[in-house]
Amino acid sequence: MTAPAAEAELARWLAELAATGGGADPAAEPDLVWARLARQQGRTEWARCLLVRLLDEAGPRDAVLLGELAREAAELGDLPQAARAQHLHASLLDDPRERGAALTELAALRRGAGSGGGTEA
Repeated sequence: MTAPAAEAELARWLAELAATGGGADPAAEPDLVWARLARQQGRTEWARCLLVRLLDEAGPRDAVLLGELAREAAELGDLPQAARAQHLHASLLDDPRERGAALTELAALRRGAGSGGGTEA
């Protein structure tokens, strides 16, 4: 592609991007993205509320989401909620190795949260 052709292609792309409002619709982003952004900006209470809401709404089809929620809650420092999410995540895993790794992580989260090895999560 020649320089003028590349410039014309770039101008066309920029015009299309401007016509759509600058890219993706923020409302279309998953809530987990907003929770991560809030955590990164230091808005921990907002992030925590959003993570708890996502965790409350998660179901048996959300094994991947539950794993991500556990990691995000742990990153936020909310170890009891991280343990809760990890407990649900581990219960949905079929592969013995994956379940063993998830249960090991659950034990670490519970120790960090001070809840020991009981069934509360």
